Amino acid sequence: MLICLIDPDTAEKFVVLVRQRRIAEGAHTWEHPAGMVDDVKTPLETAVIEIQEETGISIQPKDLIDLNEGKRYFPSTGTSDEAMYFYAVELRMTAQERARWDKRSTGTTYEHERIVTEVVPFLEAHRRITNTNGLLLNYMYLQAVEDWTLLKQLRLA
Repeated sequence: MLICLIDPDTAEKFVVLVRQRRIAEGAHTWEHPAGMVDDVKTPLETAVIEIQEETGISIQPKDLIDLNEGKRYFPSTGTSDEAMYFYAVELRMTAQERARWDKRSTGTTYEHERIVTEVVPFLEAHRRITNTNGLLLNYMYLQAVEDWTLLKQLRLA
């Protein structure tokens, strides 16, 4: 889930990233909040819960932009039946309000998560993300909100 914090005066976009240890990387990585959908919750419910657990930000399902447009996407149909659901949320926040969500220790104890958040400008967030789902999410969000200027900057970065 991409959390975009938009400055109300400048319209500059910031992203809330989470940093946590990932086995595949063998180190800590920066990524968008994410979680697994189970048989009890819908993808939308899971998105709301994961945003709260991993960042502390409370949102409502109606706040989320469904970037899948109701479809399921599969990262590798030949090797997995796992479906991917992509969401974004835009929240208007001043620098002082954004600071509240920066460098927070979060995560759940029952899942042994040790997460730290960081609020960074959109282009910096894009540079830090090393997983393809996160990079794809950035492009899907910018296309959905028709931010052609920032999309062009990503392509040039």
